[in-house]
Amino acid sequence: MKALIVYYTETGNTKKLAHLIGEYLHNQGWAVDERWLHAPHEPKSFFGKCLKAFFRVRTKVESTFVVVSPYDLVCFGSPVWAFEPVPAMRTYMQDCVGLLGKRTLAFVTYGSGMGKDRCLGNMAKMLKKKEAREVKLLSVASADINNAGTVKEEIQKILV
Repeated sequence: MKALIVYYTETGNTKKLAHLIGEYLHNQGWAVDERWLHAPHEPKSFFGKCLKAFFRVRTKVESTFVVVSPYDLVCFGSPVWAFEPVPAMRTYMQDCVGLLGKRTLAFVTYGSGMGKDRCLGNMAKMLKKKEAREVKLLSVASADINNAGTVKEEIQKILV
């Protein structure tokens, strides 16, 4: 079984969660590929980035393949910005091909938690529009990301 984990990280929290998911899958016998999304033309200020997320603006994503059909499970990770996934993740999710009938996981990291449900809901809608067979959702607070034991338990519950 093959899994792809695609994520965007600003502070490193989403990267930590992506690695924990990858570690769990690897321990279950999966071959795992992790890909970090890089958006070279995004605004410098966090406020500017959040405005783009809020208004669902697409952005250029650098050097990431978009054909996901070779994978049995495709995971999409984003921090929550202004109740939405980051523009790089939105762009990638809209552009990727090969999700028909695939198992998917949308995962987010967040600070306050105020927008996590809306963000995950919007990610789930994008995946369902691509006709993913299964859409699982996971959210982890930034304050909890370093508690690997608890996070791994949540990952296990979601991916069983």
